[in-house]
Amino acid sequence: MILRYFYEEYEKIHYWLNKEDVFDMMLKIGLFPDSTLNQCQLDLQVQFQNHRLVLQDYSPSYRSVLPEELADISGRLELLARIQGRRAGFQELVDYIGGAIAELQQLIQEQERTLFEDIMINSITKTIRRHIRTSREWVQRMNTAMSAMNTSSALRLSLQWEGRKAENDQELDSRELITLLETDAQIMKSQDLQRLAGHFRNRLAMARKEAEKEENQQSFHQIMQEVMDYRRWFEFTILYQRGDEKKKELTNSAFYSFSGGEKAIAMYVPLFSAVSAKYSMARPDAPQIIALDEAFAGVDENNIDGLFKLIENFRFDYIMNSQVLWGDYPSVKHLRIAELYRPDGVHYVTVMDYQWNGSVKSWIPE
Repeated sequence: MILRYFYEEYEKIHYWLNKEDVFDMMLKIGLFPDSTLNQCQLDLQVQFQNHRLVLQDYSPSYRSVLPEELADISGRLELLARIQGRRAGFQELVDYIGGAIAELQQLIQEQERTLFEDIMINSITKTIRRHIRTSREWVQRMNTAMSAMNTSSALRLSLQWEGRKAENDQELDSRELITLLETDAQIMKSQDLQRLAGHFRNRLAMARKEAEKEENQQSFHQIMQEVMDYRRWFEFTILYQRGDEKKKELTNSAFYSFSGGEKAIAMYVPLFSAVSAKYSMARPDAPQIIALDEAFAGVDENNIDGLFKLIENFRFDYIMNSQVLWGDYPSVKHLRIAELYRPDGVHYVTVMDYQWNGSVKSWIPE
């Protein structure tokens, strides 16, 4: 900064400046307010030596600009460099490097375009497309399961999976992005290909900036994984409906207006549906187990029977505990029950075993 400011001032009228004048200028424009003249000189020398290593391809050097007969006077030094074999001044070096950076950025953009077209558009998007299609099927399975759930209050739930809006003008809305990704690259229009590449180029630039932040603890690779994570392009919304009413978003205010049983339904039904949809991706012989603590607390008897029916339909194996729940409901076909009994004042717990066969609960003697 000192060197550039001094050079620009000198170029205006080509007059001599001594070091005290330069230091006064630095103080007037608010640079280095706590530094002394000697500190600035030392810092300048250190910066020159550090950048000399970086710019070694340009053979940086300096020379005195005072006449030889005044060589014994402490004068000003001029920085020099070599550009393509010829000597050049400081400003010419700055302009040359600036032009080289601009040319390199243009080259990088061309390389990125090739990367997006040849690798991402033709390869990665196939994987993303497959995952999005699988996720849509998962959402559909959840909605099918939830729509089959009958409750005493005729409350029905469904799930909506929609694309997020673009964060800025350089990005595409998720819906438009998915439409382009689902288009065969061989028949995609050139302008659509450019828009798709521009979207990810912008996301890539944002990832670079995020990775360069000092407080950021993630690697650039981790940030890029988040950028390409299709799940972040969408958002889930739970909808509810009573009878023939129009579907509405299940907001916090709507949830708190529900009865105790309806609140339980609003939590358990999406949860079971999500678990079932996830288990559907496992091997056929994989166990499908859920565990509930204080199961169905606050839910009325009719809705508990409906929740057990939902669990049976999902073919879950389950472990539950409760102070009042026995699980002997018509929708439950088979169940092993263990009652923990502790008489007053004793230091042991007795386990009473029962069997429910769908219609009768019977005690199993030891």
